[in-house]
Amino acid sequence: MTVAVARAARSTQTLRRVVALSVAALALLGGAACSAPGSGPVAAPADPPAAVPAAQPTGSSTVSTTGNGGAAGGPATLYYLTRDGGSQYVTSLRDGRVTRHAEVPNERYCVGNSVSVSPDGRRVAWVTGNDRGEGRLTVANLDGSDRKTLSQRVYCLGNHPAWAGDSGSMKVILVGSGTKGLLDLATGGFTAQTPEQFARDTVRSANGDFQAYRADDRIVVRDARGRLVREVRHGAETEEGGFTVTGVSDDGRYVAVGPQATDPSRIVSGWTLVDTATGRTASLPVEATRGHLSLFLGAGGAMVIRVHENGQPARIHEVSASGEVTSRPEPAALGRPIGHRA
Repeated sequence: MTVAVARAARSTQTLRRVVALSVAALALLGGAACSAPGSGPVAAPADPPAAVPAAQPTGSSTVSTTGNGGAAGGPATLYYLTRDGGSQYVTSLRDGRVTRHAEVPNERYCVGNSVSVSPDGRRVAWVTGNDRGEGRLTVANLDGSDRKTLSQRVYCLGNHPAWAGDSGSMKVILVGSGTKGLLDLATGGFTAQTPEQFARDTVRSANGDFQAYRADDRIVVRDARGRLVREVRHGAETEEGGFTVTGVSDDGRYVAVGPQATDPSRIVSGWTLVDTATGRTASLPVEATRGHLSLFLGAGGAMVIRVHENGQPARIHEVSASGEVTSRPEPAALGRPIGHRA
């Protein structure tokens, strides 16, 4: 990643401005508090390294367009669970354009907590269940076609189930036995995992060259082949303790860090940005109260920053790799964010 030069802030009627921004801010979404280099490499992630290029599936319909332009294609896609009368849908927001995708069952408990989009952006999954937090997992194309419901009963609360990096399987907890592992979405086959394997949530850079994850109190960055690149210590993101790694930059240097996923909100995003070369927090081009800032990684050093201060309509700030910021209100009635893809 090249070093970005400082840019003088400017505001226009189109809400586009350029700000002074270090490469750290441009390189990624999210980061963390100061840390010091840790010792020794750790085991490679349980999931095999794999590049997961973003894809925009066909068959979806654009229902509205807002905003005033921006970089071609936008720096990232945000996904929401949107209610419309008695129905609810997965919708996406990219470059100011709102697109409606699959309709999902209008059930709040399991569906509302479990619905999520695959890392490659091609499929959506949800659990239809009951107030005991269990049900059947359904997987479909992002446009809602080719639906398949698997036979196993799985847990649907907290951050479960969760997509594996290959987009072909999901991490699940089987109801009854409590066994944790990978559920193959094509065959329905289940592979048990150790607690360490199951707890490790590996994220990958948009270009597929790097992967990052949390290991106890450390942030670990590896290349696509699983070779250790950097490892730094990191403190808790909240008073409850712990943290979640939510993204890594295309050059592997910057890592997004946020709070741990907890029930009832299973989707978390970064709200601070760590430079793993120094262990320090990187600056961001948009200011907001900690915990009311959502950072989403885009390809090539771009990112999206969603600011959602209490009592105020959310705003979306798209930051290009060159440091240009396009700001716009989040379209009304989009509902709850459920994830993002570069």
